[in-house]
Amino acid sequence: MIIILDELKDDFNAFLKANALWIALVLVGIIAITVALILIFGRKAKKAAPQIAEKSKWVEALGGSENIASSEAFGSRLVVTLVDKSKMDKEALKALGVTNFIEMSDKVTLLLEDKAELVKAELDK
Repeated sequence: MIIILDELKDDFNAFLKANALWIALVLVGIIAITVALILIFGRKAKKAAPQIAEKSKWVEALGGSENIASSEAFGSRLVVTLVDKSKMDKEALKALGVTNFIEMSDKVTLLLEDKAELVKAELDK
């Protein structure tokens, strides 16, 4: 068994010595092709900036400007502190792109995918 392994080892070493240049060239070629393909096809298409409705629609759906005490944006969430939650129009907010609501005592968290920062900026204007 040891003799067979020694012979295989010697044969493999001889193969590597005879073909090392070709093996190296093939590996460099594969790496070069991979890098080229990544550069050509790997660039992501730029997403269009998400569009939001004008401020008046958001303010109206949240019950008017006097009903909004404060707002904060965290990633895809917009946390709005309302004076009276009953004035909030959920259907209008859903039409504006709100996917879900999380209601707390005086705060409402609106899930907006990737538009929370834009809506907050619009409300702050």
